[in-house]
Amino acid sequence: MSPTLSQEQALQKALAFVGAKTYKWQIASEEAWVKELKNDTKATHYPKGELVICKIYRKNHQIIENGDLTLAYKFDVFSHEPISRAHIYVDAHTGTVIHQDAIIKHVDGTAHTRYSGQRTVATTLSNGSYRLRDASRGSGVETYNMQRGTSYGSAVDFMDNDNQWTGTEHDNSNKDNASLDCHLGAIKTYDYFKNVLGRNSFDGNGAAIKCYVHYGQGYENAFWNGSVMTFGDGEMNGSTGSQPLTTLDITAHEIAHAVCQYTAGLVYSYESGAMNEGFSDIWGAVVEHSVDPTKSIWTMGDDANFAIRSMSNPNAFQHPDTYLGQYWYSSGGDNGGVHYNSDVLNHWFYLLSVGKTGANDNGDNYAVTGIGIDKAARIAYRTESVYLTSNSEYKDARTFSIQAAKDLYGATSQEAIQTANAWYAVGVYDTQSTPTNLTATTASGTQINLAWTDNSTVETGFIIERSTAAASGFIQIATVAANATTYANKGLATDAVYYYRVKAALGTTSSTYAMLPQPL
Repeated sequence: MSPTLSQEQALQKALAFVGAKTYKWQIASEEAWVKELKNDTKATHYPKGELVICKIYRKNHQIIENGDLTLAYKFDVFSHEPISRAHIYVDAHTGTVIHQDAIIKHVDGTAHTRYSGQRTVATTLSNGSYRLRDASRGSGVETYNMQRGTSYGSAVDFMDNDNQWTGTEHDNSNKDNASLDCHLGAIKTYDYFKNVLGRNSFDGNGAAIKCYVHYGQGYENAFWNGSVMTFGDGEMNGSTGSQPLTTLDITAHEIAHAVCQYTAGLVYSYESGAMNEGFSDIWGAVVEHSVDPTKSIWTMGDDANFAIRSMSNPNAFQHPDTYLGQYWYSSGGDNGGVHYNSDVLNHWFYLLSVGKTGANDNGDNYAVTGIGIDKAARIAYRTESVYLTSNSEYKDARTFSIQAAKDLYGATSQEAIQTANAWYAVGVYDTQSTPTNLTATTASGTQINLAWTDNSTVETGFIIERSTAAASGFIQIATVAANATTYANKGLATDAVYYYRVKAALGTTSSTYAMLPQPL
């Protein structure tokens, strides 16, 4: 029995079936690794076909039970992104893939995490051991061990022999169970952005999320380096110092920097950089809330004994809760205060989510009615992903978040009004432009029609007031929608004289009045 297809033709059918972005043989370091592993300078990941007799397990893209035997090429196809490895059997006559026998098995493991209790995480079975690699989400979620070094090329997999990642095994002197929190956090961050916001990984195109744990010696920080997420171990000083920085909120915070890079691209300096940090704090709180709302979601890093910011009370860490107010960082250090002035944005988000009454550093009394963290998150995401650009400042965030709220919930919605009120509370104002060209015409003995020019770019409506005296006694008689430029005042007395004035409103802020020159 002779094949109709050549080995190379059959391989192309196999690769088209797998559809990976990259394969192991395309990466020089992986090719070097397999040569070392097998102690063979000619070893390669490139698939070599073997002619075998194989039962047909797949037909018309369906799994079948009672297939016939046929001649097939067998290929060992090892893909890098997304990670997978399987024997692919290609019918040597038709080119159809008739069987896929997975070598790497994707399964759920039980993880006894350091900070979030017992959780289920997706892992991969390879060569008899389970690894913290999940190929079911985008191009993969992978968590590696840097072994307290700083070379990414020297990182290795965290391994477990039965997929029961217990504290007995992994809560060791190295605190390897912190890797389980990181893996959980990365999975949950992917899930939140994908399932709630419709974003497939940080780049929107399913990019692999790669996390590297145990970076450096006593490194008390975590960061996104433009390609991967990296997490230090903190002070590791018993129970008193900071612990490995792999909590839910910190993990989501770092992945959110990648989201920002691929959306608004906020420059990491001064106000734009502060908003970059502020959005990461927001997503840290949102993801943590989605996983465990009982946690202290408004405090960043507290699970790792590393509390660094409070979104509910920034002043507790000597950070500002008011734009240009107390504790506002105005020097050039910290890239212009990105880790300090970020609290204006994250406090705005807190107020929008939960609500609060009080006074800010400018002496302005405010009252914000919370709309809930879920709605606030949708407004924040649309602001960041649709409207903001690299050099945006706080005034832009205010304008565009109000517009985002209008897009999502309506021009006169409570969501839009409270978005504006929350900005007022943190001291970011935008004086509304006064309407002009206010006119009044008599439509009948009991109706007067008003008209004006709308000069505001963002408003939630117009307030119309009326009096029977020129300088006093005005009362509000109506509120009309944003972008309205007319109002019909009906049911009037036929023998009265009326004065009118109109102002633009946005939440609790408003413009000055447009006055009617003459009464009617």
